[in-house]
Amino acid sequence: MAEGEAPVVVGARSALFLPFPELGLIVVDEEHETAFKQEEGVVYHARDMAVVRARLSQAACVLVSATPSLESLTNVEAGRYAALDLPERHGGASLPAVEVVDLRRTPPERGRFLAPPLVEAVTATLERGSRPCSSSTAAATPR
Repeated sequence: MAEGEAPVVVGARSALFLPFPELGLIVVDEEHETAFKQEEGVVYHARDMAVVRARLSQAACVLVSATPSLESLTNVEAGRYAALDLPERHGGASLPAVEVVDLRRTPPERGRFLAPPLVEAVTATLERGSRPCSSSTAAATPR
């Protein structure tokens, strides 16, 4: 990677500190996640560090999320980031059906955390051979 032989690097938040010879793009998927916060040792937020690192390297940074953080939404409103909306899912996929489960009516079994209707739905999905799918995304990139 340091010699420029790896055209793409996928890494954890600490990958931001690797010595990229020609950094061109940083993508932070699910940028709203709290897992990007480093709270031990050197304290930093990898989402914010990615934006700074991209700026210092004159690279693009794309923050991706179907539910963007309030910080990213504020940066879009202030004109610091450009918003890119994806109005359709990839390949024309449809959104999954969503059903509200009232845990007062169908509480989880003692010692369990999932309501019986959810357990039944997951079991049926797995028996059909279906896999979970990701949601649509929205992105912001620093200007």
